[in-house]
Amino acid sequence: MDKLRNWFKGIIEKLLSWGKDSLAEEDVSVRTPAELKALAERLKEALQKNSVRPR
Repeated sequence: MDKLRNWFKGIIEKLLSWGKDSLAEEDVSVRTPAELKALAERLKEALQKNSVRPR
């Protein structure tokens, strides 16, 4: 059991080490649910405004 646990621990540590140099954590801005809802509404309105209507 310890051998299997150590194997999984090694895999998890390796996966975590791959993301250490990633810029994604610093580049992603955090949004509140209210901000996301407002952005979704703006996107929906823009899509409706710019959609091609059938003739």
